[in-house]
Amino acid sequence: MDDENLVTIIRDMSVAWQNVIALYGGAMCSAQILEGELVQILYYLRIAEGELKTESDHSWAYTQMERLKPGELLEQIRKKGVKSDSI
Repeated sequence: MDDENLVTIIRDMSVAWQNVIALYGGAMCSAQILEGELVQILYYLRIAEGELKTESDHSWAYTQMERLKPGELLEQIRKKGVKSDSI
């Protein structure tokens, strides 16, 4: 393998690594947005049911997200009144 081929391989690996990092960053950003939206849904469903009177603390919703599996979390949302087939 000559130096020119080695430089080409290293350059291609560098570009591939940058693409991987960009995809990872996009996925993490999407995950944080999804987490925030799910917290809002859980929190406002509790307000709608009268369990909470003020909008002061979201810690309960974060605890639910940490404790429950994704399927259990969606089932809890469905039980509380969201009847969409899209979730």
